[in-house]
Amino acid sequence: MTRVSTFLSWLSAALLSGFNGSDHTCSEIILRVAATSQNVIFAKQPDPTNEQANLDFVADLWKGSPPELAGTTEVTGNFTLSATYCLPKSLPNPPTLQILVHGITYNKTIWSGLGFSPEKYNWHNHANTRGYATLAIDRLGHGLSSSPDLDPLLTIQPQLHLEILHQIISGARSGGLHVSLGKKFNRIIFTGHSYGSLLGAATANKYPLDIDALVLTGFSTSPNFATVAGAKWRSAPAIEPLRFGHRGHGHITMSDETERTDSSYGGRYDRAIAAADFKYGDTVTTGEFGAMFTMLTPAAGYKGPVLVVTGVDDKANCATPAEKCREILRKTGDEFFPNVRDYEFIAPQETGHNWMVHESAGATAGRVHDWLDRRVRGKVEL
Repeated sequence: MTRVSTFLSWLSAALLSGFNGSDHTCSEIILRVAATSQNVIFAKQPDPTNEQANLDFVADLWKGSPPELAGTTEVTGNFTLSATYCLPKSLPNPPTLQILVHGITYNKTIWSGLGFSPEKYNWHNHANTRGYATLAIDRLGHGLSSSPDLDPLLTIQPQLHLEILHQIISGARSGGLHVSLGKKFNRIIFTGHSYGSLLGAATANKYPLDIDALVLTGFSTSPNFATVAGAKWRSAPAIEPLRFGHRGHGHITMSDETERTDSSYGGRYDRAIAAADFKYGDTVTTGEFGAMFTMLTPAAGYKGPVLVVTGVDDKANCATPAEKCREILRKTGDEFFPNVRDYEFIAPQETGHNWMVHESAGATAGRVHDWLDRRVRGKVEL
């Protein structure tokens, strides 16, 4: 086992020990998924052995210059993903599963509140108390779902993420993941954050029948990359070889704690959480960045309910004052979900991008689950 696997296994175990309580139980599981995707080919590809070449590739994207593409190629394989799976003890056979999908430079531990105050920050705790099962995955190339055999440019792209998620959803519905989950689910809620929300919208576009309700957080159709564009990005293995030495230079991360905090936090939050966020931060691949713009397509075929949750102080996706943020989120519904039967948004004040670890997290989680109870009825089917 690599040092990074040992580290993340310890962290996951520590988080589990903090929120296995009387009302819910959680476990670390492995998902084995066969998937095939049409990944993009980049006309100019950075030298995988050259850190600066990979950083320059990403810098051009922040400047609004998506890379030139040279077609597509089929990527197929059997992929192993790590996940945290939680069930409410008060409802031993919950009909509804929330699939939790993290953003870039994060992994599944963000949904556990990074180990801080389960009553306030742990999304599993909030959902399980309301009768929903939860499955937080480490996306391919992140957390414990990483392997040196995965090409960060040509393999770990949003196209493959989307197909893996489709297979997970299909397996959860059909019972194909019975070995891992122990049951099948009647309804699926996709709950994403940031890049995970982009993947949720893309799933709703390509596979509109996969999802019974869509909760997109840290998301809008008016992104502002200024904060992260000017940040000090570095190759992850170059700055943290003990944690990321098994990954190539195509895995990059933010190297300055202040810049990471400024981009992800705002308003009222615990500074100790922001420090832990930087300490346990993950990576993003050049392929995830490079192919991101190919996924920005409205989900015209999706007709289920959509809830967007984005903090007013989310520098990447909203703007102050609060009414300006609300207008951005209203526009998001018009632009990305023109045919849904129910679109709503929540714009928590004094809350930045990582809304689930801000002081408003508990109240916001309650509002989200009130909405889900009305739309999906996950709680009442005993």
